[in-house]
Amino acid sequence: MSVALEGRQLVWQEEAEARAATTQQVHDRYVSLTAVERDFRTLKTGLLKIRPVFLRKADRTWGHALVSLLALKLARELDRRVAPLGLTVPDAVDRLKGVRLVRLGEAGLGLWRLPERYVAAQSEVLAVLPKLPAPMLSLLKPNVRRLRNPRKGRPKQ
Repeated sequence: MSVALEGRQLVWQEEAEARAATTQQVHDRYVSLTAVERDFRTLKTGLLKIRPVFLRKADRTWGHALVSLLALKLARELDRRVAPLGLTVPDAVDRLKGVRLVRLGEAGLGLWRLPERYVAAQSEVLAVLPKLPAPMLSLLKPNVRRLRNPRKGRPKQ
């Protein structure tokens, strides 16, 4: 089907090929539609619970949309990896909530890293994720962002 504007008239033209869809094509379109609906549920009411954000600048709106879709991609990938374990994404996230940093040396040094061993439930989830070297973090110098124009309700730093 195609729709065009010719002068002051709206012209609609039906394509014969579109009407001649096979049952497999109809099924594939339906499956993709259910995947889109599942993604919207994940974004709005599921794992991510993203609510409408009213932004005034286009760049901020695009940024919010980008971060939301990246979070959806991560949730999909995590789902793909933990499904063979019989876990859902919220189950996997709950298991990983127990991961804590380990302090290196004295408290005054402020050096931390991820542990080398995990409990069995965490190890099961971590085994299906990509292997990354454990970073060493320095928590001595806090990362404080200073606001030039603090809005109402935000403390001045």
